[in-house]
Amino acid sequence: MAHLVPNPPPVDYQKPQITSFSIGADGVGKLLAWGCAPGKNWRVGTDFADEVVSDWYTSTFPDLTYFYIKGARKGMKLAIFVVGDSGSWVRYSEYVEVDSNLGDKWAAKAAAGILNQSSYNSHIKFYPFGAPQGNPSMSEDEWMNKIEETLGTLNRNVIGSCVLRNIRKDIVIHPFLRPYQQAYSSVLINPGQWVTDFRPGARVDEVLLHELIHVIENNARVYENRYGFTFDSSDFLTVNATNVYSCMLGRGLRKDHGPFEYLPVEHFRNPKLHWEQQSPNYWAASGTAPDLVRVLGEVEGFWNPFSYLAQSQKIWGTLAGD
Repeated sequence: MAHLVPNPPPVDYQKPQITSFSIGADGVGKLLAWGCAPGKNWRVGTDFADEVVSDWYTSTFPDLTYFYIKGARKGMKLAIFVVGDSGSWVRYSEYVEVDSNLGDKWAAKAAAGILNQSSYNSHIKFYPFGAPQGNPSMSEDEWMNKIEETLGTLNRNVIGSCVLRNIRKDIVIHPFLRPYQQAYSSVLINPGQWVTDFRPGARVDEVLLHELIHVIENNARVYENRYGFTFDSSDFLTVNATNVYSCMLGRGLRKDHGPFEYLPVEHFRNPKLHWEQQSPNYWAASGTAPDLVRVLGEVEGFWNPFSYLAQSQKIWGTLAGD
């Protein structure tokens, strides 16, 4: 296996020697790696591939690879990973723990449990470290203010406010650092990536709403791909609750969890067709986030298949004698 090497390397760097390391005031980790064969795709980071970003370069030592590591925080366990035959990342070294990062001024607040919190829900905390290293780059204050502004946008909408009040456990939002567009329910997001995106479901408030719905669903994996719609087992309610939100704001509607494609015209014009084809998924959503689904069912005057679910629930309730 490969192993991580301190920078500069000791004389006998071919032998594993470190189990931890510290990062300087610039906040960027700098490590070498021994055993990374050329011609393969390597990274240094955590088990979650997008949590820490690393760029690698050749070094002055022919058998060492230089890694430039962004987003690593105190306590993280980093290792060398390689893309395996299946196309997935495979760990290829022992872990090395981050002892400290002098560039991370938020670590002490996190340890003390006093991270800045949203005024819209005190369970939502902000950890802006790394925002200047994202693409586009944002100052930590700019990143935090943009997230809070976006939460305010959500809070002014009946669907968004419902999602916010249903977050009942602490979550920490971190910057997403990679140069391509992505966000995660961890929550990782770079709001600067979604400001001028006109695709359906791809504006910053829609993206953040999508990820927060994952939070209140506890990342439930209960959904089916049906009638040519792909939901990857966990992205039916995230997509379609956001669609109702988007319709209320005059935005386009997203088809499914594939690329940000428009909902087919026949489903846009006839939300009942969407309900009929996806009814098992609508019923599943009523179990994973019942308060949100109830609120969705009450929205009138917009594209809203959840209203048909609400009607069906009333019928079943009447038959059951409720």
